[in-house]
Amino acid sequence: FWPASARLVATPAGGIAGELVYAGRASFHELSPRRLRGAIAVVEYDTGPDWQRVFSMGARAVLVLHNERAGGFEMRTFDARIPVDLPRAYVTDPALAEQIRRERVISPARLEIESAWERRTASNVYGLFAPS
Repeated sequence: FWPASARLVATPAGGIAGELVYAGRASFHELSPRRLRGAIAVVEYDTGPDWQRVFSMGARAVLVLHNERAGGFEMRTFDARIPVDLPRAYVTDPALAEQIRRERVISPARLEIESAWERRTASNVYGLFAPS
C-alpha cells in the first residue's frame, strides 16, 4: 500500500501480534468490537472506505484478502491521505486467503511490515498550450 502521506505503512519492531479476526466488508453488522479489540482485522478487497471502522473498534492492523477481481481502483480505497498509523497489508496467497475466510478466527498471528524511504530524482515537465 502507498504511504499515508509522509508516514510509511509499517509495524513496530517485532510486529503486531493478535488474533486474525475476519471482518468481511466491514459493515456494521459484520463487526464485533469485543473480538476486534487488539486483533488484526481481516477484510475483503471491496470494503470501500469502511475498512477504517475496524480501527475505531480497536483493531491494531488490517489484512486485505486476495481476490482475483481486485484491481487498482478498489485497492485505492485503502490509501490514507493524512499521516496516520494504520498498518495494512495484502494477503497475496490465494490458499491462505481462503483458509482465513473459512476459519474466521486464527490465533495466534504476527504481522510484520517493514518499509523504507528511498531517495529518487524527480523532474517537473511543463507544457504551454497556445490557442489556435
